[in-house]
Amino acid sequence: MVPLLATAQDSGWKTWVTTDGAMFEGQVKAAQPGVVTFVLKTGEERVTPTSQLSRRSQTQVAEALGLGGEPVAAATSPTPAATPSTAPTPAPTTTTAPPPAATPAPGMDLGTADGDAIDATEDAHLRSLVGAEAKVVGTVKSVPTLGSSGHRLIEFEGSDFNVFIHRDRIAESADWIIDDLPGKRLQVTGTVEMYREKPQMRGSTPSQLKRVR
Repeated sequence: MVPLLATAQDSGWKTWVTTDGAMFEGQVKAAQPGVVTFVLKTGEERVTPTSQLSRRSQTQVAEALGLGGEPVAAATSPTPAATPSTAPTPAPTTTTAPPPAATPAPGMDLGTADGDAIDATEDAHLRSLVGAEAKVVGTVKSVPTLGSSGHRLIEFEGSDFNVFIHRDRIAESADWIIDDLPGKRLQVTGTVEMYREKPQMRGSTPSQLKRVR
C-alpha cells in the first residue's frame, strides 16, 4: 500500500521525463497518491501529477521513495463508510469523485530557448565553433537510424548540423525520447565537432536535449 505521504530517501539529481517528451533535472522531495513534489537545481519546487510522468520516471520516483521500484500509484477516492439509519433510505448510487485539479507546476510548459543558443541554420557560425561548447536550437527534420548499427542521428531543417547518438548511449538510459521529435523545436548542448565536413554534436545523456517553443 502506498502511504498517504512519502518522503524521498534518495538525494541524487536525476533526469525526469514527462509524457509529452519534456525533460528536467531535480530530486524527489515527497509524494502523495497521484502527485510528486520535486526540488529543481534552482531551488524551486515542482509539483507534477504522476500521470504526466513517463513509466520509467514513475519507477524512479518509487525507487527514490523506497517503495521497491513499483511505480507510484495514482490517487483513488476512498469509499465513504455507511451511516446507520432506521428510516428507509434510497438505494445507494455509486459515484466517482473527480480528481483534484492539478496545480500548474514550474517547467510543465515547454520553455524558451536560451538567449545564447545558436540557430541550427547558422552554418558558418557553427563551423567557427569547432572544439567549443555551444547551444544549438532548431526544428528537427528527422531522426533516422543509421543502417543496422542502431546509432541515431537528429537532423535539423535547413541545416547540415546534426546530433549523433551512439547505440550504447541509447541503451544506457530509458529516458531518451527522440522518435517524436520531427517537426518540433529542440535545443541541444555539447561540443561542436566536424564529421564528413558537417558540424555535429555527440549526444551522451538525455539532459543535453531540451524541447523548446
